[in-house]
Amino acid sequence: MSSHQTQSSSCCQKILESSKQSGIISHGALSVSHQEAELFRVSTLKDSDSLFDLASLTKVISGLTLFLIGKNKGLWNEESLVGNLLPHAGNNVKDLSLKELFSHESGLPAWRDYYPFSGREEIFASVLAENTGEEKPLYSDLGFLLLTHIMENKTGKRVDQLWEEWGLQKEWDGLRYPGNFAPYSSEARILPTKNTFQHRKGLLRGEVNDDNCFRMDSASLHAGLFGNLTSVRNWFWALKTGGIAPVELVRQTLSMGNSEFYLGWMKKTGDSSNAGTKFSKSSYGMLGFTGSSFFFDPERELLAVFLAHRENPTHDFTQIRKLRREIYGQMAEEFDKG
Repeated sequence: MSSHQTQSSSCCQKILESSKQSGIISHGALSVSHQEAELFRVSTLKDSDSLFDLASLTKVISGLTLFLIGKNKGLWNEESLVGNLLPHAGNNVKDLSLKELFSHESGLPAWRDYYPFSGREEIFASVLAENTGEEKPLYSDLGFLLLTHIMENKTGKRVDQLWEEWGLQKEWDGLRYPGNFAPYSSEARILPTKNTFQHRKGLLRGEVNDDNCFRMDSASLHAGLFGNLTSVRNWFWALKTGGIAPVELVRQTLSMGNSEFYLGWMKKTGDSSNAGTKFSKSSYGMLGFTGSSFFFDPERELLAVFLAHRENPTHDFTQIRKLRREIYGQMAEEFDKG
């Protein structure tokens, strides 16, 4: 490492340790890479490649990956309509396109409590009967529940099975849904989260934190994937360079969208963004409820993967947002020094 990289690594390590001591996160790990090469990584863990619950990072890692592979196979594309892929769809959702679902322009509600439901089929039936009158764009788990149903109906396979067949590769072996954690079966390699919402209160290890995903047998595109630093980093660079789907298809995802989202990706929106003030305006990535995130700055060709489990006594995200901005800002500032 250069002296600036060493300084950046040291500063980021101190930020992580301080955040753990002050109770913002229970654990955290950061990987910074430039043009595919990792510059440094820091972690509060002895094993920096332990598995974190990635929560909504699932939307882009599993969801967008499976979409692009399926598009390349000719199964669907961004203009495909829900009603053509799910003939039993209700009148309010049948005319939605996959593009609207991926870019959170469907008008579907952000969230519903499906934990009292009997399982995935009852949940799917409820989403198909939803109204689409919410403001647009609006970040929506329901859009990705609908995408889950579409892909499963079209392929005849559950999305966790589809991920194993289409998405999972040796280079990102750590990106796994619950039930298939080998070779990460040791409890020490699977970090617990805290769920303090309405239902499964307590410490969860190897169980998805998201209650709705848990009710769907832990297999969905809105949440469910676990992962580690190396796997998230390797997956991203493979996607960007054509190792998963043709580069042109990946680039197209960044040419569609709205003020807040591309096709599947979350944009950096102003200086209040979780990516902070230093990343360029063209940066994009994703956030997860449990605390993890990643952002890519195309002007610097710089990727930062910050995996964390935030302490969760409440649903106040102020501290984790501040921590993200500090981490991403520190890392980008030191990178620019050379």
